[in-house]
Amino acid sequence: MFRSDRQLSRILCLMLLAMWIAPTSTYAQSSQKQLKLAAYNLWNMFDVYDDPYSQDESTRVKPREQIEAVAKILKEIDADVVGCVELENIDILKAMVLDMMPGSGYKYFGATNSNSGRGIQIGVMSKLPILSITSHKFRDLKLPNERKTWHFARDLVQVTVQVTDKQILDLFIVHLKSKRSVSGDPNSNKWRLAEVTMAKQIIEQTHKTHPDHWIAFMGDFNDTPDSGTIKHLLDDKTILFDTHDHIPADKRITYLHKPYRSTIDYIFVGPQMLKRLDRKQSGLPADESKLTGSDHAPVYSTFDLN
Repeated sequence: MFRSDRQLSRILCLMLLAMWIAPTSTYAQSSQKQLKLAAYNLWNMFDVYDDPYSQDESTRVKPREQIEAVAKILKEIDADVVGCVELENIDILKAMVLDMMPGSGYKYFGATNSNSGRGIQIGVMSKLPILSITSHKFRDLKLPNERKTWHFARDLVQVTVQVTDKQILDLFIVHLKSKRSVSGDPNSNKWRLAEVTMAKQIIEQTHKTHPDHWIAFMGDFNDTPDSGTIKHLLDDKTILFDTHDHIPADKRITYLHKPYRSTIDYIFVGPQMLKRLDRKQSGLPADESKLTGSDHAPVYSTFDLN
């Protein structure tokens, strides 16, 4: 897909989601007592088809056995909505569900073309109806006392989900800049801080506009809980809270490869969801031997609906 003209950089790209429609109403029924969200870095989820509009030639096709491992752990988690990063396109999500997850209930899919030069996108798969997807990739990102202007390294994707007939969720999915240094920005710390600063502004404005909507912010943040990025997000003025802060640090490792094993994947929520959080049903898979499909662990959080 061709990139939009940069003159449109301040306009949000609002897109209706490509979706599979169920024959009956598919929002959470009154008998459903909980909502489960999950976030997963799928680790170079690339298919066999070359995209001529991205520089994806250096990324190999993801082996089938790794995709099968991803599908297996997603089936075990059985989340209602999954935010995915590092996938090539919406079609590979649909193909995985159709081929490896039949009967899993995922009917709604979406992905946005991101700012990534190598063709990785941010996507979502959901059992619940998705009303819209908004891309924020053309936002100008600034920091105080900095002349430089950034954009999201990939995107900030806003997904509006119909949870029940009375409740809507505004879900934000992100894949922040990696820690690869760029000129004048060791470890890209400023870039990630600019990303999370803008994300926080967008989320807070959304909350002001729709105070009755639930808010969640999740994905691969490429930074640890003690980093300036995460501390800024969760400062004393925040409306966001870490759903896994009850888990000991050594039990919530989400980036799995040595020597950089660390916590960099999160699910943050607003106060309305926090009070519904089922901490016993929130966390990440305990058995790392099952996580052979990615270099990240998926994270999930569960919330009471009643």
